[in-house]
Amino acid sequence: MNLNDIVQKSDFDSLRSFVEQNSGIVLGDDKTYLAKNRLRILMKREGVVTYKQLIARAKRTRLNKLSSQIIDAITTNETLWFRDISPFETLKNIILPEIIDKGTKPVRIWSVACSSGQEPYSIAIVLMELKKSLGHTLKDCEIIATDISPSVIASARAGIYDTVSLSRGRSEERMEKFFTPVGPNWRISEEIRKMVTFKEINLKTNFPRLG
Repeated sequence: MNLNDIVQKSDFDSLRSFVEQNSGIVLGDDKTYLAKNRLRILMKREGVVTYKQLIARAKRTRLNKLSSQIIDAITTNETLWFRDISPFETLKNIILPEIIDKGTKPVRIWSVACSSGQEPYSIAIVLMELKKSLGHTLKDCEIIATDISPSVIASARAGIYDTVSLSRGRSEERMEKFFTPVGPNWRISEEIRKMVTFKEINLKTNFPRLG
């Protein structure tokens, strides 16, 4: 390993140490290209050429927002509608009916690392379908959805999805019931959107706002 390689590795090590400390995300040795690609625009805007310089700027109190932007850029947001299917079937057919029978109140469901909102909205759809099938109001049921990324939280709150993201996991029947066209995209129904409260939360920190 030559001197240039050592310098580059040291610079990347400082970045992944910062990312892990602030988000819990672990960047492997194979993520150097990902980091370079995702942070390039941010580094150019900040006028820095190394990760160490970028991190030094982020650690200044008045630039705390930059830390969030670094994590946001590095985060990979992967999700789909009714992911793995079985958890949602279990929620609908076993867990929620048992809760209703026991009269447990309130019911609070937490969707952790919710990304762009497909998971919590899928849970809300399950609740809505259960209400209609059982004739039960489930008035005291609350869905909290959180993510570390401010950009995906903003996207999730908007509840607007393109055709590609909607093709992953949801049925045509649910498409007709719970989505309306908005130009080339689709918006989740207002009834479903109101069932979910989105919050930006970093699981590496304290989060008393969750309740």
